[in-house]
Order: sequence, then structure tokens, then C-alpha cells
Amino acid sequence: MQKALVLGAQGFIGKHISQFLRGKKIDVLSADVKAEDSDAELSLDIVHFEGVFQAIQRLQPEIIINAAGVYRANTPQVFYNVNCLGSV
Repeated sequence: MQKALVLGAQGFIGKHISQFLRGKKIDVLSADVKAEDSDAELSLDIVHFEGVFQAIQRLQPEIIINAAGVYRANTPQVFYNVNCLGSV
């Protein structure tokens, strides 16, 4: 069975992507910055590159989908860091 890592799995798009993949019989590993308050299996912040890379090395997913992002941020820098640099 293929394994997919979905970053931002608790967001609107991430939830739908995860549901679609599960319907295709793909093992979904869900990750979100708010994992402790959700159904996500992993707590990952996409701006902390090392943690994301370590998770990828450990989990060895065949598919990686980055659905993480913010549409409201306290500062333009946070918006840029998450939406432009996150997991690059």
C-alpha cells in the first residue's frame, strides 16, 4: 500500500485531500501544526525544516502533499515564512 504524508491535514483542503486518498486505499499520515488539538497523527510546523525532513526520512512516504498555509497572520513575515518558505 502506498503511503502519503499530508502536511496541513487539518485545514480545509488537507482534510479533503486526506479523505480522497483514503478512498483510493492510500495510507495517509496526517500532519498539522495543531496536531495535539486535532485528529492529526503528527505535529509538524512547516517552517521548522529540520523537523519536517526528519519526519520524511523516518516515515518514508511515497507521496508528500503540502496543503499547509495560513490566510491570516500576525505579521507579513509570518505569512511569507509559512506560505512561501514552508517546507522548501
